[in-house]
Amino acid sequence: ARSKLRAAEFLTVFKAGKILNQIGQYKAAADCFDYINNKFKSRENFNNAGVAKLRAALNLKGKNKINFIYPIEFDPVSRLQYYRTRSLSQNEVDKKYDELLDDAKKDFEAAKTLDLAYTNAYINLACIFDIETNYELARGFLNDKKIDTVTYMNTINMLKGIIWLHDKDTSKSADYFNKLPVGKDSIMEYNRRLFGFINDDGSSLQKYVDEWQQRNSNKEVATASQQDIFNTFKFTKDGIPQNIKNDKKITIYNSKDQDGIEIYINEKRLLRAVKYDTNEWIIKIDDIWAKENNIPGYPQMRILKL
Repeated sequence: ARSKLRAAEFLTVFKAGKILNQIGQYKAAADCFDYINNKFKSRENFNNAGVAKLRAALNLKGKNKINFIYPIEFDPVSRLQYYRTRSLSQNEVDKKYDELLDDAKKDFEAAKTLDLAYTNAYINLACIFDIETNYELARGFLNDKKIDTVTYMNTINMLKGIIWLHDKDTSKSADYFNKLPVGKDSIMEYNRRLFGFINDDGSSLQKYVDEWQQRNSNKEVATASQQDIFNTFKFTKDGIPQNIKNDKKITIYNSKDQDGIEIYINEKRLLRAVKYDTNEWIIKIDDIWAKENNIPGYPQMRILKL
């Protein structure tokens, strides 16, 4: 019975981490995954924690002119809609950025230690070392003989294209971008086309970014019938609340059958979520949170695919 309760606890925290990661609350998401790792270590959860911290670091730095999207970031719109929760001094930004990158690196290394053939960890480490301008080491992770180069061929080619471009070798970069399938994957298509703007004065790039954002920004809005499901759902705090403490207190309440979840940060409710389909949730961020934190696309109800 105790093991079943513990499994339910981990599942609740895991779902909360995925939701927080999707809405850009990366540090809180990382706290959720760290909470699980402190009690049950797995390569996947170390990887999830590292991804959340790496996203938090990238979010601190904002956008560059040619803003490629790393394989860790499956939703291009979330990177294009840059935001931070409060103003930070440049010194604070730099210090937090370095801390997050270091912590993410440790998580990916831990995932790799648990499974030396865990390709996601190698790819994510390559992303970090590219960010840190250690291009040779970044490529080394992608050339490691232990990784699955068949399943991840397109991802590896895309990342090599980004790394070679940052390493100022446009010719080699083009070789890898030209290997990518056309229109097969949103990240690959986005980066492949973005590569075509490397010599642009900025206007064409901005037009492309705006058009991409417009095409993707309305896909997650909940329909009227989905909103009705959310509005008629009765949230009940059936399970024992999960309290996760780091720099913020995160409290997670679960409803019956795990079909509803509420997340509070520092005693203030952040959001409610209702399961709609196998991998889809209807989510409503409380208005005050959406306004105070400038969370793109909210407070209207949205659909998240977890």
